[in-house]
Amino acid sequence: MTTIRNLFLAALISIISFSDIFGQIIQNGTFSGSFESNNNFYQTDSAVNAIAPDDKLGSNTYFKFDYKIGKFTAGIQYEAYLPPQVGYSQLLEGNKLTGRYASYNDSLFTFTVGTFYEQFGNGLIFRSYEERALGINNSLDGFSLKLNPHKSATIKAIWGKQRKYLDNGESTIRGIDGEIDILSMFNNESNYLLSIGGSFVNRYQPYTGPDENIPTSVNAFASRLKFEYKAYSVNAEYVNKQKEPQQIHSGQITYNEGSALLLQQTITAKGFGSTLSLRRIENIDYRSEREDDYSKINYIPALTKQHKYMLANFHPYSSQLIDEIGGQLDVFYSVPRNTSITWAKGLKVNFNISRYWKTDSNNSNYFSIGDTLFYNDISVEIEKKFSSGFKTNVSFINQEYNKGAITGGSGVIKANITVIESSIRLKNNVWLKIELSELFPIQNENNWTYIMSELSVAPKWTLFVSDIIEHSTKNTHYYNFGFSYTRNASRIAINWGRNKEGYSCAGGICKPVPSYSGLGVSVSTTF
Repeated sequence: MTTIRNLFLAALISIISFSDIFGQIIQNGTFSGSFESNNNFYQTDSAVNAIAPDDKLGSNTYFKFDYKIGKFTAGIQYEAYLPPQVGYSQLLEGNKLTGRYASYNDSLFTFTVGTFYEQFGNGLIFRSYEERALGINNSLDGFSLKLNPHKSATIKAIWGKQRKYLDNGESTIRGIDGEIDILSMFNNESNYLLSIGGSFVNRYQPYTGPDENIPTSVNAFASRLKFEYKAYSVNAEYVNKQKEPQQIHSGQITYNEGSALLLQQTITAKGFGSTLSLRRIENIDYRSEREDDYSKINYIPALTKQHKYMLANFHPYSSQLIDEIGGQLDVFYSVPRNTSITWAKGLKVNFNISRYWKTDSNNSNYFSIGDTLFYNDISVEIEKKFSSGFKTNVSFINQEYNKGAITGGSGVIKANITVIESSIRLKNNVWLKIELSELFPIQNENNWTYIMSELSVAPKWTLFVSDIIEHSTKNTHYYNFGFSYTRNASRIAINWGRNKEGYSCAGGICKPVPSYSGLGVSVSTTF
């Protein structure tokens, strides 16, 4: 009996002691997190060829929770697709604790176990990230180590399995990356930056089939250089990937090595900015699993103008990972306030040209351009601020989209697009925004009109109504109207209407989305 009583007292003291320690940890640490739920109720709408799924409710929900105390951070992420919204893979259906991690951050190193995101260089060789709008989450489940032996040097190491829908894939991803700023190593006061870096990534996936050309292990190597001085910077990166099967639209299989070259030059000054980007890629589709298109190891976004207007995004470009060469020039200029031309005050101009071709495989010149033009986009955007309560944007866009070469369809789409957008302050906190866009067909496209009106009562209310009109024999209307309410860090949005079949894009990456019609409700908050 005495032994039992002593054990009981020891257990009670331990619980009390642990509770006290746990209470101190809770009190001294900080919590943060977020909640987001996007929901749609679908209806069949024959006017826009929208067919409601058997389960008419689509719901994507995310909950993230983080805790930090001193140098230690831990967190979890829960996701539920019950079922997934239209446009998302049905293989996401279900709910699960998809992320959990613990991390220790010191001036010398950062060590993380669990799920994590990382990027090497520009991402051409490796990037793990989350983009909920596209249903992308290719986090790694394993460990990462980041060393800072000197303030001018960084070394990263990763090891883990990449996420595949709500689980992990069967392949293992391993990599190491290093970067050093050479000049600052010897001169802390230097106005120059000259950094060099290199990366190595290995994907191992077992294979027991009969094809001897399919490797179990595929390596990729990258080297990069960056130079900065005041308003000028230049960035270059080259990636080489070992041979593995790559399939193109025609079904043809190629076993060539992969490569990617990116060159970027940026010039900035007061009221002026210019960026020139050039890129050549060949067989650089680097997947975590051979037969799965969900998770990509590297990140190859379309280096094109990221248009904010509806009609300009009807035919967004997606990078051709098998064979592509091209780039873009983006120039921004703001007219100085003290200019003698009165009407030019408050004037901003943005010019962009983006153009990509198929490389010339019959030419030994690495930078040779083939006869096939994939995409061409030339745009001029002019913003004029007339007063503190009134400004107008005018855009002119010319596009050429080779649908046959890009998606495996047929034909080349050509169009001109004009946009007029005005913002008017009705009261101190009340703004009215009106947009009118017109797509004028040149080849293989219909005539389209987009009208949108948005009333904002800062900081809480936003109401909008819009309509996309297809001028054809049916004159189809893709109407939408709704509102949003924001309070502190919480927001609720409700909309009703039709959504045109097309693409959803974020950060230069796009996914196809079928047409759908119905009610949408979104709720989000951060804490």
